[in-house]
Amino acid sequence: MQANRPGRHGTPAASPPPTDDLLTSRAILRLLALPGVCVLAAVAPSAAAATPAPCVSSTPAVVTLADAPADAEAGAPEISGVRAAVNADCTVSVRLTVDNRDALRPDDALLVYLDTDGNPATGAQSFGGADSGVGLVADEDGPGYLALLGRWDPAADSIDFENATELDISPAGWFGFTAGMGELGLRSGSTLGISVAALAEPDGEIALDFAPDDEGGTLALPIAFSTTAAAAPGTSETTQTPGGRDRIVRRTCKVPKTKGRTVAAVRKALRAAGCRVGRTRARYGTTVRKGRIVATLPAAGKRIAATRPVTILVSR
Repeated sequence: MQANRPGRHGTPAASPPPTDDLLTSRAILRLLALPGVCVLAAVAPSAAAATPAPCVSSTPAVVTLADAPADAEAGAPEISGVRAAVNADCTVSVRLTVDNRDALRPDDALLVYLDTDGNPATGAQSFGGADSGVGLVADEDGPGYLALLGRWDPAADSIDFENATELDISPAGWFGFTAGMGELGLRSGSTLGISVAALAEPDGEIALDFAPDDEGGTLALPIAFSTTAAAAPGTSETTQTPGGRDRIVRRTCKVPKTKGRTVAAVRKALRAAGCRVGRTRARYGTTVRKGRIVATLPAAGKRIAATRPVTILVSR
């Protein structure tokens, strides 16, 4: 199956299927699930590759795109610019400029399609071979928005957001996210292809904007990083070994077990483990009583950069 971009390319929007599920009720999932709306290609998945070596230090790089002004369909978020960057701390940041939004509305979604394997023949071909995607949607638990990372599911011809990973969001004044090289499965020497779709459903009709505007076009971000500790002076500290040789040690922390504990106890445990305490969010928990911790993002047991905040999920 090969669908076309809707709206300006003339493909009619289908009506979203009814659902009571919290996640699949989001506009982002409705867009991605509809064959008449989402740009998908039934392509056999590439053979599983070995896990990339972990990044220790990355080479900074920045690419930008100025999108055509006033080209969004009526009611859609108007994308005017995209900025993608490789940061020195082994992360990638994508920030979007949206001219007609100070905050995302409940029926808005900003979709950042990512070709992380460098192979445009796999994934959603009309979005440059995207094999994963990040959806920015309004936070149902309060002000602000969420950044959800989903993976390409060839069997379903869509990006799976039901098992999404929550990412760190951009600083105030931007719509965007930051993700680690490992989270995205990036390899040094590859090129990350990026394209963006914005949508809204005013009065039940889907309205869209794209960047780049050309079908299949992507913003190309070069990925280069070192997997050896000695190449990480910007994000590491130097210590002296008994033999007199310097060695580089990157500051990391292991997320402790937190399920069922109080918020105060978890914050204390995170600090004791050398982790950065992030935001606290309410989540429904079927096995944990109200006010206790359901989980953390990233999950307990994962080793992460000590500068990365850990989000605490509290049972509501």
